[in-house]
Amino acid sequence: MLGGDILATTLPVVAVIGGGPKGAALAAKARVLKELGIGDVQITIIERTAIAANWKGKSGFTDGNSPLGTPPEKDVGFPYNSRYGNDVDVAMLRFSWAAHLISLTSFSDWVDRGRKNPPHEAWARYVNWVTSESEARCETGEVTRVVPEGEQFKLEVRKEMSTQNILADGIVFTGPGSPLRIAKAPLSDNILDGQNYWLRIPIFTEMQSGRVAIIGGGETAASIALSLLRKAPKVNIDLINRHGTIYTRGESFHENELFSKTDRWQSLAHEDKLEFIDRTDRGVFSVASKQELDQAMNVRVISGEVTRIEEVGERVVVKMKRRMSEGVESYDKVILALGFDAWSPLRMLPEDLFPSSEKKRKDLMRRIDSHLRLPLSLGRKKGNLNLHVPMLAGLSQGPGLPNLSCLGEISDRILSLYVPVQGTV
Repeated sequence: MLGGDILATTLPVVAVIGGGPKGAALAAKARVLKELGIGDVQITIIERTAIAANWKGKSGFTDGNSPLGTPPEKDVGFPYNSRYGNDVDVAMLRFSWAAHLISLTSFSDWVDRGRKNPPHEAWARYVNWVTSESEARCETGEVTRVVPEGEQFKLEVRKEMSTQNILADGIVFTGPGSPLRIAKAPLSDNILDGQNYWLRIPIFTEMQSGRVAIIGGGETAASIALSLLRKAPKVNIDLINRHGTIYTRGESFHENELFSKTDRWQSLAHEDKLEFIDRTDRGVFSVASKQELDQAMNVRVISGEVTRIEEVGERVVVKMKRRMSEGVESYDKVILALGFDAWSPLRMLPEDLFPSSEKKRKDLMRRIDSHLRLPLSLGRKKGNLNLHVPMLAGLSQGPGLPNLSCLGEISDRILSLYVPVQGTV
Protein backbone atom coordinates (compact mmCIF):
# COMPACT_ATOMS: atom_id res chain seq x y z
CA MET A 1 0.00 0.00 0.00
CA LEU A 2 1.24 3.45 -0.85
CA GLY A 3 1.25 6.01 1.93
CA GLY A 4 1.41 9.77 1.40
CA ASP A 5 1.22 11.85 -1.77
CA ILE A 6 3.93 12.35 -4.34
CA LEU A 7 5.92 15.36 -3.20
CA ALA A 8 5.84 18.07 -5.87
CA THR A 9 7.09 21.65 -6.16
CA THR A 10 7.57 24.30 -8.83
CA LEU A 11 11.29 24.46 -7.97
CA PRO A 12 13.82 22.07 -9.46
CA VAL A 13 14.15 19.17 -7.05
CA VAL A 14 17.41 17.28 -6.58
CA ALA A 15 17.04 14.11 -4.53
CA VAL A 16 20.19 12.95 -2.74
CA ILE A 17 20.20 9.29 -1.81
CA GLY A 18 22.28 9.14 1.36
CA GLY A 19 22.64 11.61 4.21
CA GLY A 20 26.39 12.08 4.21
CA PRO A 21 28.87 14.89 3.48
CA LYS A 22 27.95 15.20 -0.20
CA GLY A 23 24.29 15.75 0.62
CA ALA A 24 25.25 18.29 3.28
CA ALA A 25 27.49 20.14 0.79
CA LEU A 26 24.66 20.31 -1.77
CA ALA A 27 22.18 21.54 0.83
CA ALA A 28 24.56 24.26 2.09
CA LYS A 29 25.42 25.48 -1.42
CA ALA A 30 21.74 25.54 -2.42
CA ARG A 31 20.94 27.61 0.68
CA VAL A 32 23.68 30.12 -0.18
CA LEU A 33 22.59 30.43 -3.81
CA LYS A 34 19.05 31.16 -2.66
CA GLU A 35 20.09 33.73 -0.05
CA LEU A 36 22.29 35.56 -2.57
CA GLY A 37 19.49 35.64 -5.13
CA ILE A 38 21.42 33.54 -7.64
CA GLY A 39 18.88 30.77 -7.96
CA ASP A 40 16.66 28.36 -6.06
CA VAL A 41 16.71 24.58 -6.07
CA GLN A 42 15.23 22.21 -3.50
CA ILE A 43 17.56 19.58 -2.07
CA THR A 44 15.78 16.55 -0.64
CA ILE A 45 18.04 14.19 1.31
CA ILE A 46 16.74 10.65 1.71
CA GLU A 47 18.53 8.62 4.37
CA ARG A 48 17.60 5.12 5.49
CA THR A 49 18.47 5.61 9.18
CA ALA A 50 19.97 8.92 10.29
CA ILE A 51 22.08 11.73 8.84
CA ALA A 52 25.78 10.75 8.74
CA ALA A 53 24.92 7.25 9.98
CA ASN A 54 27.89 5.66 8.20
CA TRP A 55 30.29 7.87 10.17
CA LYS A 56 28.88 7.27 13.65
CA GLY A 57 30.03 3.71 14.22
CA LYS A 58 26.56 2.17 14.52
CA SER A 59 26.01 1.11 10.89
CA GLY A 60 29.34 -0.50 10.10
CA PHE A 61 32.08 1.08 7.95
CA THR A 62 33.78 2.51 11.07
CA ASP A 63 33.71 2.36 14.85
CA GLY A 64 33.40 6.14 14.95
CA ASN A 65 36.80 6.47 16.63
CA SER A 66 39.03 6.19 13.55
CA PRO A 67 40.56 9.51 12.49
CA LEU A 68 39.26 11.25 9.40
CA GLY A 69 41.48 10.50 6.40
CA THR A 70 41.40 14.05 5.02
CA PRO A 71 41.95 17.35 6.85
CA PRO A 72 38.63 18.66 8.22
CA GLU A 73 39.36 22.03 6.61
CA LYS A 74 38.38 20.21 3.40
CA ASP A 75 34.81 20.80 4.47
CA VAL A 76 31.56 21.29 2.53
CA GLY A 77 32.81 24.51 0.89
CA PHE A 78 36.32 23.40 -0.05
CA PRO A 79 38.22 24.34 -2.24
CA TYR A 80 36.38 27.70 -1.95
CA ASN A 81 36.80 28.48 -5.62
CA SER A 82 33.16 28.44 -6.71
CA ARG A 83 32.27 29.06 -10.32
CA TYR A 84 29.39 31.15 -8.93
CA GLY A 85 31.88 33.70 -7.63
CA ASN A 86 33.69 34.87 -4.53
CA ASP A 87 30.52 35.99 -2.74
CA VAL A 88 29.39 32.36 -2.67
CA ASP A 89 32.71 31.23 -1.22
CA VAL A 90 32.52 33.84 1.53
CA ALA A 91 28.93 32.86 2.34
CA MET A 92 29.88 29.16 2.46
CA LEU A 93 32.28 29.90 5.33
CA ARG A 94 29.17 29.97 7.48
CA PHE A 95 29.04 26.17 7.00
CA SER A 96 32.76 25.54 7.41
CA TRP A 97 34.47 23.20 9.87
CA ALA A 98 35.81 26.23 11.71
CA ALA A 99 32.32 27.75 11.99
CA HIS A 100 31.05 24.49 13.44
CA LEU A 101 33.77 24.45 16.11
CA ILE A 102 33.13 28.12 16.87
CA SER A 103 29.48 27.28 17.45
CA LEU A 104 30.69 24.74 20.03
CA THR A 105 33.21 27.24 21.52
CA SER A 106 35.95 24.67 20.84
CA PHE A 107 37.77 26.21 17.88
CA SER A 108 40.74 27.51 19.90
CA ASP A 109 41.13 24.16 21.67
CA TRP A 110 41.30 22.35 18.34
CA VAL A 111 43.93 24.78 17.04
CA ASP A 112 46.01 24.66 20.22
CA ARG A 113 45.98 20.85 20.18
CA GLY A 114 47.58 20.84 16.75
CA ARG A 115 44.59 20.86 14.39
CA LYS A 116 44.44 17.07 14.34
CA ASN A 117 42.04 15.22 12.08
CA PRO A 118 38.91 14.50 14.14
CA PRO A 119 37.46 11.03 14.71
CA HIS A 120 34.68 9.94 12.37
CA GLU A 121 32.04 10.46 15.06
CA ALA A 122 33.02 14.14 15.39
CA TRP A 123 32.86 14.50 11.59
CA ALA A 124 29.35 13.01 11.76
CA ARG A 125 28.34 15.75 14.19
CA TYR A 126 29.68 18.32 11.71
CA VAL A 127 27.68 16.81 8.83
CA ASN A 128 24.58 16.83 11.03
CA TRP A 129 25.19 20.47 11.92
CA VAL A 130 25.57 21.54 8.28
CA THR A 131 22.43 19.66 7.26
CA SER A 132 20.46 21.29 10.06
CA GLU A 133 21.84 24.80 9.50
CA SER A 134 21.09 24.62 5.78
CA GLU A 135 17.48 23.67 6.58
CA ALA A 136 17.62 20.85 4.08
CA ARG A 137 14.54 18.77 3.49
CA CYS A 138 15.25 15.33 4.94
CA GLU A 139 13.19 12.17 4.50
CA THR A 140 13.82 9.01 6.51
CA GLY A 141 13.35 5.86 4.49
CA GLU A 142 15.01 3.46 2.10
CA VAL A 143 14.91 4.17 -1.62
CA THR A 144 13.96 0.88 -3.24
CA ARG A 145 13.33 1.96 -6.82
CA VAL A 146 14.09 4.90 -9.11
CA VAL A 147 11.98 5.11 -12.27
CA PRO A 148 12.05 7.78 -15.01
CA GLU A 149 8.67 9.44 -15.28
CA GLY A 150 8.38 11.99 -18.08
CA GLU A 151 11.08 14.60 -17.56
CA GLN A 152 11.49 13.60 -13.91
CA PHE A 153 12.15 10.59 -11.72
CA LYS A 154 9.88 8.83 -9.28
CA LEU A 155 11.61 7.48 -6.20
CA GLU A 156 9.85 4.80 -4.19
CA VAL A 157 10.79 5.26 -0.56
CA ARG A 158 10.01 2.52 1.92
CA LYS A 159 9.18 3.91 5.32
CA GLU A 160 8.44 2.14 8.57
CA MET A 161 4.69 1.81 7.98
CA SER A 162 4.20 2.78 4.34
CA THR A 163 5.76 3.57 0.97
CA GLN A 164 6.08 7.14 -0.27
CA ASN A 165 6.69 8.40 -3.79
CA ILE A 166 8.93 11.41 -4.35
CA LEU A 167 9.30 13.24 -7.66
CA ALA A 168 12.66 14.75 -8.53
CA ASP A 169 14.31 16.42 -11.50
CA GLY A 170 17.67 14.87 -10.69
CA ILE A 171 19.11 12.10 -8.53
CA VAL A 172 22.46 12.11 -6.72
CA PHE A 173 23.74 8.69 -5.72
CA THR A 174 26.13 8.80 -2.75
CA GLY A 175 27.57 6.38 -0.24
CA PRO A 176 30.24 3.71 -0.60
CA GLY A 177 28.00 0.96 -1.96
CA SER A 178 28.01 -2.69 -0.97
CA PRO A 179 31.21 -4.38 0.27
CA LEU A 180 33.11 -6.24 -2.44
CA ARG A 181 33.40 -9.95 -1.81
CA ILE A 182 35.09 -13.01 -3.18
CA ALA A 183 32.68 -15.39 -4.88
CA LYS A 184 31.28 -18.22 -2.78
CA ALA A 185 32.49 -16.74 0.49
CA PRO A 186 29.39 -16.46 2.72
CA LEU A 187 29.71 -14.18 5.73
CA SER A 188 29.75 -15.61 9.24
CA ASP A 189 31.33 -14.97 12.63
CA ASN A 190 34.60 -16.14 11.07
CA ILE A 191 34.33 -14.45 7.66
CA LEU A 192 33.53 -10.73 7.75
CA ASP A 193 33.70 -7.76 5.39
CA GLY A 194 34.63 -4.08 5.43
CA GLN A 195 31.21 -3.07 6.72
CA ASN A 196 30.17 -5.62 9.34
CA TYR A 197 33.62 -5.98 10.93
CA TRP A 198 32.94 -2.76 12.80
CA LEU A 199 29.74 -4.22 14.24
CA ARG A 200 31.54 -7.42 15.34
CA ILE A 201 34.58 -5.94 17.08
CA PRO A 202 33.72 -7.68 20.42
CA ILE A 203 34.44 -11.02 18.69
CA PHE A 204 38.05 -9.90 18.26
CA THR A 205 38.54 -8.20 21.62
CA GLU A 206 37.86 -11.57 23.25
CA MET A 207 40.73 -13.21 21.32
CA GLN A 208 43.86 -13.70 23.42
CA SER A 209 45.77 -15.27 20.51
CA GLY A 210 45.20 -16.58 17.00
CA ARG A 211 45.60 -15.59 13.37
CA VAL A 212 43.50 -13.09 11.43
CA ALA A 213 43.77 -12.42 7.71
CA ILE A 214 42.81 -9.09 6.15
CA ILE A 215 42.39 -9.40 2.41
CA GLY A 216 42.93 -6.14 0.55
CA GLY A 217 45.51 -3.44 0.00
CA GLY A 218 43.61 -0.17 0.33
CA GLU A 219 42.42 2.18 3.04
CA THR A 220 39.65 -0.20 4.12
CA ALA A 221 42.28 -2.81 4.94
CA ALA A 222 44.45 -0.20 6.65
CA SER A 223 41.71 1.06 8.95
CA ILE A 224 40.73 -2.47 9.96
CA ALA A 225 44.35 -3.44 10.61
CA LEU A 226 44.87 -0.41 12.85
CA SER A 227 41.65 -1.19 14.69
CA LEU A 228 42.78 -4.76 15.33
CA LEU A 229 46.13 -3.57 16.66
CA ARG A 230 44.27 -1.60 19.31
CA LYS A 231 41.38 -3.96 20.02
CA ALA A 232 43.19 -7.31 19.76
CA PRO A 233 46.91 -6.62 20.32
CA LYS A 234 47.82 -10.30 20.86
CA VAL A 235 46.45 -11.48 17.54
CA ASN A 236 48.77 -12.12 14.59
CA ILE A 237 47.60 -10.25 11.50
CA ASP A 238 48.32 -11.16 7.88
CA LEU A 239 47.63 -8.57 5.18
CA ILE A 240 47.04 -10.44 1.93
CA ASN A 241 47.23 -8.66 -1.41
CA ARG A 242 48.60 -9.44 -4.84
CA HIS A 243 51.50 -6.96 -4.50
CA GLY A 244 53.09 -8.58 -1.46
CA THR A 245 53.83 -5.17 0.01
CA ILE A 246 52.04 -2.02 1.16
CA TYR A 247 52.12 1.04 -1.04
CA THR A 248 51.60 4.48 0.47
CA ARG A 249 49.62 7.34 -0.97
CA GLY A 250 51.54 10.34 -2.29
CA GLU A 251 50.62 13.38 -0.21
CA SER A 252 52.75 16.15 -1.68
CA PHE A 253 51.36 19.50 -2.84
CA HIS A 254 51.28 18.47 -6.49
CA GLU A 255 49.31 15.30 -5.77
CA ASN A 256 46.92 16.96 -3.34
CA GLU A 257 46.29 19.78 -5.80
CA LEU A 258 44.83 17.38 -8.35
CA PHE A 259 42.41 16.11 -5.70
CA SER A 260 41.34 19.63 -4.72
CA LYS A 261 41.24 21.34 -8.11
CA THR A 262 39.79 19.42 -11.02
CA ASP A 263 40.53 21.89 -13.82
CA ARG A 264 43.95 20.36 -14.62
CA TRP A 265 42.59 16.83 -14.70
CA GLN A 266 41.17 17.11 -18.22
CA SER A 267 44.61 17.91 -19.64
CA LEU A 268 45.92 14.47 -18.64
CA ALA A 269 45.84 11.50 -21.00
CA HIS A 270 43.62 8.57 -20.01
CA GLU A 271 46.64 6.38 -19.23
CA ASP A 272 48.12 9.10 -17.01
CA LYS A 273 44.83 9.42 -15.12
CA LEU A 274 44.79 5.68 -14.45
CA GLU A 275 48.39 5.74 -13.24
CA PHE A 276 47.74 8.71 -10.94
CA ILE A 277 44.71 7.04 -9.33
CA ASP A 278 46.62 3.77 -8.89
CA ARG A 279 49.51 5.58 -7.21
CA THR A 280 47.49 7.84 -4.94
CA ASP A 281 44.01 6.47 -4.26
CA ARG A 282 43.52 2.82 -5.18
CA GLY A 283 45.10 0.02 -3.19
CA VAL A 284 47.27 2.32 -1.09
CA PHE A 285 47.57 3.19 2.60
CA SER A 286 47.94 6.68 3.98
CA VAL A 287 51.43 7.57 5.19
CA ALA A 288 50.18 7.83 8.78
CA SER A 289 48.57 4.37 8.65
CA LYS A 290 51.69 2.83 7.15
CA GLN A 291 53.95 4.38 9.78
CA GLU A 292 51.85 2.95 12.61
CA LEU A 293 51.68 -0.51 11.02
CA ASP A 294 55.46 -0.48 10.46
CA GLN A 295 55.95 -0.49 14.23
CA ALA A 296 53.76 -3.55 14.81
CA MET A 297 55.65 -6.81 15.33
CA ASN A 298 52.50 -8.92 14.82
CA VAL A 299 51.70 -7.74 11.28
CA ARG A 300 53.07 -9.27 8.10
CA VAL A 301 52.24 -8.96 4.41
CA ILE A 302 51.58 -12.00 2.22
CA SER A 303 51.62 -11.95 -1.56
CA GLY A 304 48.80 -13.71 -3.37
CA GLU A 305 45.55 -13.38 -5.26
CA VAL A 306 42.86 -15.05 -3.17
CA THR A 307 40.85 -17.54 -5.21
CA ARG A 308 38.80 -19.31 -2.57
CA ILE A 309 37.76 -18.96 1.08
CA GLU A 310 35.97 -21.70 2.98
CA GLU A 311 35.25 -22.65 6.56
CA VAL A 312 36.62 -26.01 7.61
CA GLY A 313 35.46 -26.79 11.10
CA GLU A 314 36.39 -23.82 13.27
CA ARG A 315 39.07 -22.61 10.86
CA VAL A 316 38.96 -20.55 7.67
CA VAL A 317 41.07 -21.82 4.79
CA VAL A 318 42.33 -19.26 2.28
CA LYS A 319 43.60 -20.46 -1.09
CA MET A 320 45.84 -18.13 -3.09
CA LYS A 321 47.33 -17.99 -6.55
CA ARG A 322 50.86 -16.69 -6.87
CA ARG A 323 52.96 -16.05 -9.93
CA MET A 324 54.76 -19.39 -9.88
CA SER A 325 52.77 -21.40 -7.36
CA GLU A 326 49.67 -21.72 -5.22
CA GLY A 327 49.39 -21.25 -1.48
CA VAL A 328 47.08 -22.24 1.35
CA GLU A 329 46.79 -20.56 4.75
CA SER A 330 44.56 -21.30 7.74
CA TYR A 331 43.10 -18.63 10.02
CA ASP A 332 40.78 -18.13 12.96
CA LYS A 333 39.10 -15.16 11.24
CA VAL A 334 39.19 -13.62 7.77
CA ILE A 335 38.13 -10.09 6.90
CA LEU A 336 37.36 -9.15 3.29
CA ALA A 337 38.60 -5.57 3.07
CA LEU A 338 38.42 -5.28 -0.71
CA GLY A 339 36.62 -1.95 -0.81
CA PHE A 340 33.10 -1.22 -1.98
CA ASP A 341 31.06 -1.46 -5.17
CA ALA A 342 30.09 2.10 -6.11
CA TRP A 343 27.79 0.74 -8.83
CA SER A 344 25.57 -1.19 -6.41
CA PRO A 345 23.28 1.76 -5.46
CA LEU A 346 22.33 2.10 -9.13
CA ARG A 347 20.70 -1.32 -9.10
CA MET A 348 17.51 0.43 -7.99
CA LEU A 349 17.22 1.69 -11.58
CA PRO A 350 15.16 -0.27 -14.15
CA GLU A 351 17.06 -3.23 -15.60
CA ASP A 352 17.25 -1.68 -19.06
CA LEU A 353 19.13 1.33 -17.64
CA PHE A 354 21.61 -0.47 -15.40
CA PRO A 355 24.74 -1.49 -17.36
CA SER A 356 25.04 -5.23 -16.89
CA SER A 357 28.56 -5.86 -18.20
CA GLU A 358 31.86 -4.66 -16.74
CA LYS A 359 32.95 -3.51 -20.19
CA LYS A 360 29.87 -1.27 -20.48
CA ARG A 361 30.39 0.14 -17.00
CA LYS A 362 34.01 1.03 -17.75
CA ASP A 363 32.94 2.79 -20.94
CA LEU A 364 30.26 4.78 -19.10
CA MET A 365 32.71 5.85 -16.39
CA ARG A 366 35.04 7.31 -19.00
CA ARG A 367 32.19 9.44 -20.37
CA ILE A 368 30.66 10.86 -17.18
CA ASP A 369 30.03 14.54 -17.95
CA SER A 370 30.98 17.77 -16.19
CA HIS A 371 27.75 17.68 -14.14
CA LEU A 372 28.81 14.20 -12.93
CA ARG A 373 26.04 12.50 -14.92
CA LEU A 374 26.25 9.04 -16.40
CA PRO A 375 25.89 9.07 -20.20
CA LEU A 376 22.51 7.31 -20.10
CA SER A 377 19.45 8.34 -22.06
CA LEU A 378 15.91 7.10 -22.64
CA GLY A 379 14.93 5.84 -26.06
CA ARG A 380 15.46 8.47 -28.72
CA LYS A 381 15.67 11.36 -26.29
CA LYS A 382 18.92 13.25 -26.60
CA GLY A 383 21.03 14.25 -23.64
CA ASN A 384 22.02 12.49 -20.45
CA LEU A 385 19.53 11.59 -17.76
CA ASN A 386 20.08 13.62 -14.60
CA LEU A 387 21.68 10.76 -12.72
CA HIS A 388 24.63 12.27 -10.83
CA VAL A 389 27.29 9.81 -9.68
CA PRO A 390 30.20 11.55 -7.91
CA MET A 391 31.35 8.19 -6.53
CA LEU A 392 32.07 7.02 -10.09
CA ALA A 393 33.40 10.29 -11.53
CA GLY A 394 37.01 10.10 -10.35
CA LEU A 395 38.50 8.86 -13.60
CA SER A 396 36.61 11.15 -15.96
CA GLN A 397 36.30 14.34 -13.93
CA GLY A 398 38.81 14.33 -11.07
CA PRO A 399 40.12 11.96 -8.34
CA GLY A 400 38.78 14.09 -5.46
CA LEU A 401 35.14 13.79 -6.50
CA PRO A 402 34.40 10.32 -5.06
CA ASN A 403 35.82 11.25 -1.64
CA LEU A 404 35.98 14.26 0.69
CA SER A 405 38.67 16.18 -1.17
CA CYS A 406 36.50 18.76 -2.95
CA LEU A 407 32.92 18.78 -1.65
CA GLY A 408 32.43 22.39 -2.75
CA GLU A 409 33.39 21.46 -6.30
CA ILE A 410 30.90 18.58 -6.29
CA SER A 411 28.04 20.89 -5.29
CA ASP A 412 29.05 23.38 -8.00
CA ARG A 413 29.19 20.69 -10.67
CA ILE A 414 25.74 19.30 -9.85
CA LEU A 415 23.84 22.47 -8.98
CA SER A 416 25.07 24.37 -12.04
CA LEU A 417 22.81 22.12 -14.13
CA TYR A 418 19.75 23.46 -12.29
CA VAL A 419 21.04 26.96 -11.41
CA PRO A 420 23.21 27.97 -14.40
CA VAL A 421 26.32 29.99 -13.76
CA GLN A 422 25.98 33.50 -15.16
CA GLY A 423 27.48 33.75 -18.61
CA THR A 424 27.40 30.02 -19.34
CA VAL A 425 23.90 29.80 -20.84
